[in-house]
Amino acid sequence: MLTRREFLKLTGLLPLVYAGAHWLGPRRAAAANSPNILILLFDTFTAQNLSLHGYARRTTPNLERLAERAIVYHQHYAGGNFTTPATASLLTGMYPWTHRAIRLFDRVNPALARRNMFAAFDDYHRVAYAQNPVANTLLVQFMRDLDEYLPLHKGVPWRDVLFTRLFSRDHIIATAARNLSLRGEFERSASLFLSPLYNRVWRAKEKRLRRDNGDEFPLGLPTLDEENHMTLDGNVDFLLEQVAGLPHPYLAYFHFFPPHGPYRPTAAHVQRFDGDGFEPPRKPLHPLKMESNAGRFEVERRWYDAYLSNLDEQIGRLFQLLEQRGLLQNTILLLTADHGEMFERGIIKHFHKSLHQPVVHIPLLVFLPGQSERLDILSPTSAVDVLPTLLHLAGKPPAPWAEGCTLRPFRSGPADAERPFYALEAKESHPARPLGMSSAMLVRWPYKLTHYYGYRELEVADGRLTELFNLEQDPEELDNLAPQMPDLANELLANLLGRMEQADAPYRS
Repeated sequence: MLTRREFLKLTGLLPLVYAGAHWLGPRRAAAANSPNILILLFDTFTAQNLSLHGYARRTTPNLERLAERAIVYHQHYAGGNFTTPATASLLTGMYPWTHRAIRLFDRVNPALARRNMFAAFDDYHRVAYAQNPVANTLLVQFMRDLDEYLPLHKGVPWRDVLFTRLFSRDHIIATAARNLSLRGEFERSASLFLSPLYNRVWRAKEKRLRRDNGDEFPLGLPTLDEENHMTLDGNVDFLLEQVAGLPHPYLAYFHFFPPHGPYRPTAAHVQRFDGDGFEPPRKPLHPLKMESNAGRFEVERRWYDAYLSNLDEQIGRLFQLLEQRGLLQNTILLLTADHGEMFERGIIKHFHKSLHQPVVHIPLLVFLPGQSERLDILSPTSAVDVLPTLLHLAGKPPAPWAEGCTLRPFRSGPADAERPFYALEAKESHPARPLGMSSAMLVRWPYKLTHYYGYRELEVADGRLTELFNLEQDPEELDNLAPQMPDLANELLANLLGRMEQADAPYRS
């Protein structure tokens, strides 16, 4: 029996018990047979350069083989053209104009931060890793909804120990501080004595790495930045090590940096496409072009394709080891990208204003437990559809905030050719204000409309440009139909601008 004094002491602890329960979240009660979910995302992985999707160079023979037992989505689109908006759309199921992570290293609108994939799977063991510092910023924001947050340095065997390890949650700030204080990137460093010592140590490390690994990597070591290096086979080993001991059921998200530039394939792949006679379709320079050095475009494309070939080899190795170790049993594996890469129209790579196919058309393959036959989905899909689909496959209720829908074949009903979906590039806009200078895309199959707004380079009175393409008849986007089909262009543009206006409403004073 408790005395009155003891009872009062115990009741005084109730607020602490409640607070602890609130912080730890609800008790997990997923069914024992709930499927594990493993998401593999490769950064800057465009569908346009994959032989799986018809690219003339044989860049992905292993993916082609693995696709024979997968669901392959042929018209899958990113939410943006660089990591921040695109990854945020995948992880939240919301378009960039809704989640507002639109600039480099932005985070999701704090009011919406709990509306994410990990929070939706609160009865799963949730683990996440991002090798790209930009994507890592989002995972840090979502840490409250993770059971295991794997710091960036965990998958980077050759790293800047001082900054990357100590400031793994603030990699970009730490890197900037390092460059300013020690590396002397602005002519003089802020440290008179530490800078020479730090640079001497760094150069010695780089020299040793080049000596020990230079033969394997003729173009240099694969790198996140000049002081943090990793390898593709090392990424595979890291993933296998992390997944092997996870409690079931789990939701595991791994965002790997390759094939993001700089493209550093191994010696076995670096010359794979040299002199192969491949000539991509000739395309006109875009009004928002960056440069017109055709020679650089050809070299960068060839190295990128070689890096894809290298990555494809490691994807094949990864699947083989996952199967050998029984890690795919009762596991849904999803393979995708955040965005793509581009070598045409005077635009190189992806950090620019374009929303052409190479930067928004990305792969999506879904491998179900025990699946043995291939299924091709030709209808267009969006990254915002991934969250609703995973919830459906796990037998969970829909996320009411998600702007996508369950993917086919997991959804029945009539064809959804009229369903529009979107992408946005607005890195020049402030996330807490109405959208200004931007590129916005709408796809309503087979048409794709892109509207460029506010760019001085367009040399028109209002800084606007509208492009309309029929992707079914013109997959290379060579014929702008906007002048020929003004009624359709205006209809789609009204839809697009209406969605943007609606999204801007909470940010108008």
